[in-house]
Amino acid sequence: MRTGLIQATFREDAGLDGRKLYLKPENLQPIGAFKLRGAYNKIASLSAEERSRGVITYSSGNHGQGVAYAARALGAKAVIVMPNNAPAIKREAAASMGAEIVLVGPSSLERQTRSE
Repeated sequence: MRTGLIQATFREDAGLDGRKLYLKPENLQPIGAFKLRGAYNKIASLSAEERSRGVITYSSGNHGQGVAYAARALGAKAVIVMPNNAPAIKREAAASMGAEIVLVGPSSLERQTRSE
């Protein structure tokens, strides 16, 4: 989950007065998005007993993949409630990390209600 820093390069007339700017390329995370960090931190903060019960979330893509990845890494079961119109590649990615995928209708309210 470590991503390096990349120093940005600017034209001399950019007005930065010699300051340097570094970028953190979160697209280099294993799931291609920053959402892995929050999911991992939350699941890692759970007690062993809480983790043993598993985690559930609702997402149409990247957050669900982050939860699936983190849960697998930390030995927890993950259930991801996704809309039935979520891109297949997103559903398959979360499933390939061991998450159980539950499909519901397209609204966020349906996902939230099912995951409660």
